[in-house]
Amino acid sequence: MPATYRSYAGSGTITFRDEYTIPAAPFSIECKTNGRIEITITIQNLSTALDMRKRMLQPARLQGQVATPPARIAVLSITLLDVKGSSSGPSQLRFMASKELRIISQSVPKAGVVTLKFGLTNLLLLDSMHPRILNDIFRFDPLEDYWTLRQRLSAGEPQVTTEVTISTPPSRITSLEHAMRDVALLISFATGTYVSIAYTDVLFNSMVISTVIHHSKFLEYSDSVPVVNVRSGSGELQLFLTGSFQHYQALKKKLRLDLALEYCVLAKSVFYLDIKFVTTFIALESLLTRLQNQFPKQRRRYGRLMLAKVEHALFFFRKRKYQSLVLIRLQSALQHYGLNDLRGVSIDSPPYGTPNYAKIRNWLVHGGTFPKNIDPFRVTYSLLDTYQRLLLAILNYRGIYIDCSVQPFVDRVVS
Repeated sequence: MPATYRSYAGSGTITFRDEYTIPAAPFSIECKTNGRIEITITIQNLSTALDMRKRMLQPARLQGQVATPPARIAVLSITLLDVKGSSSGPSQLRFMASKELRIISQSVPKAGVVTLKFGLTNLLLLDSMHPRILNDIFRFDPLEDYWTLRQRLSAGEPQVTTEVTISTPPSRITSLEHAMRDVALLISFATGTYVSIAYTDVLFNSMVISTVIHHSKFLEYSDSVPVVNVRSGSGELQLFLTGSFQHYQALKKKLRLDLALEYCVLAKSVFYLDIKFVTTFIALESLLTRLQNQFPKQRRRYGRLMLAKVEHALFFFRKRKYQSLVLIRLQSALQHYGLNDLRGVSIDSPPYGTPNYAKIRNWLVHGGTFPKNIDPFRVTYSLLDTYQRLLLAILNYRGIYIDCSVQPFVDRVVS
């Protein structure tokens, strides 16, 4: 069962799309670790309860006040899911929010220093870390000890495990909120499990003046092999964040790195090897195609040569077994585009030879199973490892990563 990490009670009104309004006095709100925001109100009027059954699944909005601490509360989009009760007693209406919940006790000051606190799910840290991102110190602190949090996550539900604290002028709140979303995705890629932002608190003079409960996807903790070695301490994760963040932001839109990283997290969380392989193949081919689309298409000779190199690389990836040639041919293209070259990341073919990934993908899609002469585990994790190291090269990471293409998994250094 999902746990409740925040709860609120108060009174207000619920207004439906046609402006029909009912009192919500009292209402209770529970914020669940599965990402749901549930609102429950109790009504005594039987005719109102009967009328509510006709409004099932209709959009509405909630506005009101909470008592502790005194604050205004608003959810701009909720949906009636259930009506419980009898003709002789009160009825309960259960709503589900489809947008974020905002609680404001006072306006954010225009001057001074405020403190932002972000609650993150599924991030397991052995100790605190303090990376500098955008010239700000992001202080990551576990909410409980490592083994207690790990035991809770093993139960199968997401948990709020870590809090990130940033002190900043009020004018930079929005930019830091955007940056935190990017940081959460980078951490998801590095750790191999999806990390979500559950809430954002704004504090002034040590008092919470506003809170946002985010309506976002909360996925279960995945105990998969991380990309960056985070199991011996937070040092490597801190190195990854400080070294990769600016590269990620510069290339996020041009290469859709947000999708590329999510593909990787999704592939690592999938249990079945055939789905894991196809997901990774699609992700790698999509990333190479987006790289191709960034090169100049003018009639200048240099531009045509650059485009030809990438097209040649894509041809080799799809049709030939020497997959490492793809990355060799992309080196000069990456340098031209201002990206880090791939020489610092070892992407050589494994000792048993590089399989023909395209043929395996076709076999899986059209035949439904791996070829008989292929080791499914080895070929899947070899492809996944290639994809991960290409992303590490683009993100300019220099540190220890975990090579998942061999058994047992080993640490390797990107220099």
